[in-house]
Amino acid sequence: MTMQHMHVDPLILISDLSGLIEQPPTSIEILPGGLEEWQVPELPSGAVQPNVKFPFVYFEGNLGIPKKVLYRLYMAAVNVPRSSPLYPQASTIILVANPAHQTALNSRKRLIQTGVLSPQKELTFTELLIRGDNEWAKQSIVWHHRRWIFGVLYGEMSSTGGCACTDERNLFPRIPPFTLRAEFQLIRGACESYPRNYHAWAHWHAVVKGVCCVAHSGEFLSETDSQAYIGVVISEGLQLREWLNTHVSDYSAMYQLLNLALTLKDVQVLANGQSQNSELLECNLLALQAAELAERYPLHQSLWLYLRVLCDRMKMEDREGIVERLRQWTSSEHIHLSMLNIK
Repeated sequence: MTMQHMHVDPLILISDLSGLIEQPPTSIEILPGGLEEWQVPELPSGAVQPNVKFPFVYFEGNLGIPKKVLYRLYMAAVNVPRSSPLYPQASTIILVANPAHQTALNSRKRLIQTGVLSPQKELTFTELLIRGDNEWAKQSIVWHHRRWIFGVLYGEMSSTGGCACTDERNLFPRIPPFTLRAEFQLIRGACESYPRNYHAWAHWHAVVKGVCCVAHSGEFLSETDSQAYIGVVISEGLQLREWLNTHVSDYSAMYQLLNLALTLKDVQVLANGQSQNSELLECNLLALQAAELAERYPLHQSLWLYLRVLCDRMKMEDREGIVERLRQWTSSEHIHLSMLNIK
């Protein structure tokens, strides 16, 4: 069944689908096939039956869009002029089908600046995209779009303060701690659905560095504010430490955890003696964890590379203790053990 045979104006369907997404649904999923494949009696009781006027699957707040239907609507949406009142809805469909469509993302930035679109709803929309499909989760410009929205919502932190930050971090918005925790959870979910997601980890890195810069800022009325942000960083570091136990091939995660551990050395002076278990993020304890994982999963080269970098940042006596433990477990001629470059 083609769009012409549907006898439904695709612009009406674009408006309907955009309205559903704006509600928003609990999740969005692109379904294989077209309308015909989903006009079946096996749908759960209570699900909206797809039809010509509503060619989508909608059940308990979960929205499924047949791929053939989506791409027919996409072809109509890309031909909607950006000056049209329908363009905000059309750009929604464009990004669902093609999250790397930079023109649509830039147009939505302008619509946010002019008050046509809500920045908070835009955050929700991009979160739905990221959670919905690997193709969305791995797009660098989608993550950059989220950082831009955070700046609109929370403003830009001034460059004053006691921390020498890059320009990017000087302009990092002061995002509330509970929002940061949710953002980190979203990132880990994206890296779970699309392993070794470089762009998601790059976003993680930018957020962590920004939070640390906020913690160094002299703009706070009380030290309690600084402690809250440091607590977010430490909590996320501990979460990432646990993550490595089940993601032993994710070198991007290992690299980010190491950077976080080194960064904490700079911000920990603000912790006022409250370690909040941050000692688990010291290089010697991270190396001990890496050694234990290397014993269990010796064929994962990423673990040995990670361990080597950690050892380079440890005191000689601590480093020798790690290597001696590994030598007791395996031959001193083991190809990966030799990567540690210690005699």
